[in-house]
Amino acid sequence: MVTAIAYLYPWDVVGDPAAAERIAALGVDAVALAAAYHSVRAATPFHPEHRVVDAHHAALYLPVRDAAWSGSRLAPATPAWMSRPDSFLAARDALRAVGLPVHAWTVLTHNTRLGRTHPDLAVRNAFGDPYPYALCPASAEVRSYCTTLVREVVALGDPDGLVLEACGPLGLGHGGHHEKTEGADWDASMDRLLSWCFCAACLARYEAAGLDPSRLRHQVRQAVDGADLAPALMQTLRTIRTTLTADLRREVLAAAIGPLP
Repeated sequence: MVTAIAYLYPWDVVGDPAAAERIAALGVDAVALAAAYHSVRAATPFHPEHRVVDAHHAALYLPVRDAAWSGSRLAPATPAWMSRPDSFLAARDALRAVGLPVHAWTVLTHNTRLGRTHPDLAVRNAFGDPYPYALCPASAEVRSYCTTLVREVVALGDPDGLVLEACGPLGLGHGGHHEKTEGADWDASMDRLLSWCFCAACLARYEAAGLDPSRLRHQVRQAVDGADLAPALMQTLRTIRTTLTADLRREVLAAAIGPLP
């Protein structure tokens, strides 16, 4: 049974011949290696060639096959900051060579590059403000992107396991670079209100649940400004959101290992 996992990026291992042995010496049972990851600026204090990696957009650290993404508006990008398009494989092989199982750390709906390019697929709050870092899985296009991404990671990366991140809709709190909202002093309940999505696909889900989307938008906006939101309505919204997350998880796992019972 896995009890300790080291989370790594391909750049932690690629180009550093001592990295795999150094990680193994920590006594970890396995490694979660980023296969598809969002933008990040990362420190690499032990690497012989660099100290900071600026991964300035979300990317797939495996080859991006045109055939897999043909006809889709959403497709992952190749990381220009890496010297090869299959850096996940290079790092995986080095880690396996020292006896470490490698799980593919895969980020699904957190993708600012795609959210900015396709704002109609991003989470949007009751005021109409988009959260471009957050693709909304209420959209069939987003769910298809997630399942294809997982399928490609499994097929090309041949990992020993999967670690899924952002497997559901992100809200206000996750944020992007240079976060400037903390000074507003929003508490957890306000964060929750500003995280409810009002994209077109979510509006259709609210209607299917018997809610009036226009009235709901108005109620949430008033609640953000201090009005009370009925507990029963809050519970309905939570149910819609958790069901959406469960549906996405079921679809991506089916893509990875086959249909679930």
